Amino acid sequence: MGKKLRGTKVIVRDFLDRPFVRVLWAIGDKCIYICSDDQFADLLDGDTSAPAIGFPKKDVFIWDDSIESTLSSEPFDWRKLNRFDVA
Repeated sequence: MGKKLRGTKVIVRDFLDRPFVRVLWAIGDKCIYICSDDQFADLLDGDTSAPAIGFPKKDVFIWDDSIESTLSSEPFDWRKLNRFDVA
């Protein structure tokens, strides 16, 4: 993974179909590792006590400022987002 991607803001879909704003840490073969802002700072400092969590690639989306106000709407409309493409 290029270091330039690390720290990119993304939206992830959890197992209850809820959106969460997180930060990209790394890209694996089968998943994308994400973390919170606080975890990101800790990981950069070498603290791995709270590691990044792997999410299926299909559940990680490109951050879009225009949908921030709709993050709490239920049900959330995932069609407005584009999947995070690492190709």
